[in-house]
Amino acid sequence: MCLDAHAHGMRVDHDIFHTPHAVELTLEERETPAAYRRPGLGETMTMWRVQTEGYSEGTDQLIGIVSSDKGFLDSPDTEWISSGVNTKNSRAVALGRHGNFFHWGFAASPTYLTEEAKLVFVNAVHYITRFDGQAPVARKREGVLIRESLLDAMESITDLAYSRTLERHEEWVREQQASRDELRARAEAGEALTDYEAASLERPMPAPPGRFDYVRRLLPTDVWAEVTDDSKAIRGWVEGNWPYLRPGERYQFAVDEEAKRLELDNARPDFLGRLILLHGIPEYQDVSQTLLERYTERPFTTTAQWERWQSANAGRFFFTEAGGYLWLVDTTDGAGPEQLPDEEASPAPSGPLVATASIVRRADGGLEYVVDVDIRDGWHAYDRVPEGSAYVPLTLALDLPPGIEQDGEWERPLGLPSPEADGLMVYEGAVRFRFRLKGRPPVGSSQVVCRVGYQVCEADRCLQPATETVLWILHGE
Repeated sequence: MCLDAHAHGMRVDHDIFHTPHAVELTLEERETPAAYRRPGLGETMTMWRVQTEGYSEGTDQLIGIVSSDKGFLDSPDTEWISSGVNTKNSRAVALGRHGNFFHWGFAASPTYLTEEAKLVFVNAVHYITRFDGQAPVARKREGVLIRESLLDAMESITDLAYSRTLERHEEWVREQQASRDELRARAEAGEALTDYEAASLERPMPAPPGRFDYVRRLLPTDVWAEVTDDSKAIRGWVEGNWPYLRPGERYQFAVDEEAKRLELDNARPDFLGRLILLHGIPEYQDVSQTLLERYTERPFTTTAQWERWQSANAGRFFFTEAGGYLWLVDTTDGAGPEQLPDEEASPAPSGPLVATASIVRRADGGLEYVVDVDIRDGWHAYDRVPEGSAYVPLTLALDLPPGIEQDGEWERPLGLPSPEADGLMVYEGAVRFRFRLKGRPPVGSSQVVCRVGYQVCEADRCLQPATETVLWILHGE
């Protein structure tokens, strides 16, 4: 929370500045915020005033919010539109889009927006309606660092960067000392200090930051034990392991030893293809299965499944670091949802009754779980049985993942009356059962499991009651 009243770096060609209201932005040159401190930015920047008042101007305005720019654009359904004056960096996102979410980071109510900004705000609302229902393909994962963060950390240990860090610390110490001198003068004059002010006089001044503090936090403890305070060793470790870095402990990096052993760069465009080729070689199948599951979170187990999935979604894969170092399918390219291999619908073992499961999307956008039961000619299962009957009716029981709930009861067809007894109803041939679902599946892959309990009989014999389990893999966004 550090966004003030001005935007800068605006993509002035973006629709939110042109439709439905054409807005001519009033631009001004203002001093570059000291927090940016990046070479090449210059003494001033071109800015556009969004709010008539900003929190830093001595008003009571709320502080706005920027989103980190690191990894923001590594998903195909994101747009960086503008930054704004903040205390993070010059690329932090003040205006942007992710899926069907629009980030308007400026905190002022419309009363305190400039006339131009009011029109742009209306345009932004108009713009985001185009993406109604388009959930983000990738979601930023808490505690996951992208490799750009490590580059920043490496830059921080150079002589020039560390000298600037010390200069900023010394400047802060001088400001703190001046504040404390003022408090002491007030106390000596007999003025009562608040508890907080009194405590601040006793609080020890923090030591200057160490040259390696930042980079040390990002590396595993065992790695740091090998490279401690040695710039050359740190750079050697980073360069040697760069293609194989992945999330480790919270806000730390780890090395993917399996990918390193195979010399596979996890972000290379052919990464998945090479793994799937290795999956077909017996001696590499286990390690490739491990890596495929790690970088896709898909539950396929056979080479044929992986190949069909790759082929069905060719040209749509992208790699996201902020989203968890995963290879995902771009479902915003107009080609429809991710295509899954046929094996996702799992048939029960072959016998007089075979059940298969699928999930379909209804016309109203909701999900419906469908179980198709195919009963072999000459056999039947039971829909309803009279009280005291020895026969077992067909039942269905669902295990749903978190975020998904049942919506009503099973829609089950009416059976055929049996001549064996009054009130006995049986199923023959192909029978379909439906069950409405509601909610949003969790991120990644999860199973919807259905247990089909039944007894089947033919004219002169009945089999023991049995239970078959069928499943469908549900992929959350």
